[in-house]
Amino acid sequence: MKFKVNKSDIEVSGSCLQGHITATYDDLVKAFGEPEEGCDKVKAEWNIEFADETIATIYDWKNYHLDSAKSVTDWHVGGFTGLSVVLVDEVLINSK
Repeated sequence: MKFKVNKSDIEVSGSCLQGHITATYDDLVKAFGEPEEGCDKVKAEWNIEFADETIATIYDWKNYHLDSAKSVTDWHVGGFTGLSVVLVDEVLINSK
């Protein structure tokens, strides 16, 4: 499956929570590469555009009790449709 990650031309503005995934930080790095550093309420984030133009964001949301995004296993998946969660899951499964 083709996709691009963390490029400046990926338009995520207006996307919103579509679902959750359970994965380790290392699993996400293996599948999608290194994340962008978050700010404020997010420590790590991946912005993804799939070949079919589906947009997905993966991010830790308000995990203040954790020292690092590397401790997170419950991740939010954002996008414009539920397909974003399906495609993120597919990439994770295929990267193992």
